[in-house]
Amino acid sequence: MRSNLHKIKTSDADVFFDPDSLELFLQASTAARIKARYGDAVGMSEETQRKGVFAEPKNKLALHGDTLKFDKLVLLTTQECNLRCRYCFAQDSYLSSSESPSTSKMVQAVSEAAISTFMRIAEGKITTILFFGGEPLLNSSMIYHCVAFVKKLAKSFSTPTPQFALVTNGTLIDRQFASFLAENDFAVTLSLDGPPDVHDAQRVFEDGCGSYAAVHSALKVLRPLVSNLVCQTTYTQEHIKRGYSPLQTAQYIKSIGVNRLHMLPAIGQSSVLTIPNDSWPQVFTGFKDLCEASVTSLSTSAPLILDQAMNILNSILLKHKRRFICTAGIDTYTVDAVGDVYPCYMMNTDEYRMGKVLDGEFPGDSFHSVRTHFQSLDRSGIKKCSGCFARNICYSCYGDGFLRDGTPTSPSHIFCSFLRGLADGTISGLARIRMDNKAWSGFLANCSSGAFTDCSESQRAWKTKMEDKIETDTEPVA
Repeated sequence: MRSNLHKIKTSDADVFFDPDSLELFLQASTAARIKARYGDAVGMSEETQRKGVFAEPKNKLALHGDTLKFDKLVLLTTQECNLRCRYCFAQDSYLSSSESPSTSKMVQAVSEAAISTFMRIAEGKITTILFFGGEPLLNSSMIYHCVAFVKKLAKSFSTPTPQFALVTNGTLIDRQFASFLAENDFAVTLSLDGPPDVHDAQRVFEDGCGSYAAVHSALKVLRPLVSNLVCQTTYTQEHIKRGYSPLQTAQYIKSIGVNRLHMLPAIGQSSVLTIPNDSWPQVFTGFKDLCEASVTSLSTSAPLILDQAMNILNSILLKHKRRFICTAGIDTYTVDAVGDVYPCYMMNTDEYRMGKVLDGEFPGDSFHSVRTHFQSLDRSGIKKCSGCFARNICYSCYGDGFLRDGTPTSPSHIFCSFLRGLADGTISGLARIRMDNKAWSGFLANCSSGAFTDCSESQRAWKTKMEDKIETDTEPVA
């Protein structure tokens, strides 16, 4: 059987990634085994030796999404927003408080129906409840109410309280609300696009003024109180114009006190800040470099944690194959301010409406019909995924396709190339620390200590699996 091993050139050695077993191999270690398994298809010399860097493969495809499980419930507490970010896909639909109708903010009846309905269906086992918007703090009283209601309901089910999460632009955060977030162990995602000049050029108030000062003030309040803090960054042609690479942008955010971030390029067709076609090669390289730098830093005392790289690492190290590009509509659901249910906050059209939580018959035919549709988007049925080396580790969202042509299918050719760059950079970084015994020891120590915020369970599993392998792996790695 011929394999399509993917070759990645690093500064230290050539690395081969097997997309089926999710194993990595270094050039110049044990040729007979790789030739026996793959024949001559990989184009290696007779001197090439195979050495499995990580644990043995698990070939069984994870059945994620096959049962009626609920990982995340997203509550859009309001469709109002006090910013007018120049790249926002929803900027034309957001309302100001002065013009908003009464239906733009979620009320208690809707929030309680949403929470109780999904908790009942899931038998209390919802992993995360995320507050989103608009800007959710424009309806902060609803967040207070929901947290109390969820805690009470979880007790009645005798199940753990779900993880609370918040996505915010940060402009309305004060010390009282930050203390509430800390007391309830919130995971907080704060939108921050990098240095003041680029942030203020694209994340603006209704009057056109930049929001950096307000966000930085919020950051100073949140940082000592909230342990699970992530910056969400949108990389645009404004960064390119001002000379900020993805890595430089991330390093700036780390320099002001946040070492974990989620960064994506501006996508879609309408934004004036969308990455132009001729800039994509530069963006691919920039994000690949960011992933490699992030992963290599995981062996140090000052890691730079990139969520996308951590997701890829999780798949490789735990041998978890991702069946779906995205699990929206399968185990993640969004309830808007009036109680309508959708697979995702981006796909809020009649075609993907799954019902209404205030309807006594929910979940009904619409819910199951839409869910069945998203379950059918199995990666095995997507032709362009079949020959891609990243097919079992790539994780994206349907937003790119939906914004492009209204269809939540696989990402566009450009975005797939971007995702492959993330995988390349992550694998390269992982190989580099594995070939350096000191770096590898530092990585395992960080896994043991829980140094990577909000990833402690995966870290312990990584460390156990890696140590099990290392005990039988006495041959020098480098």
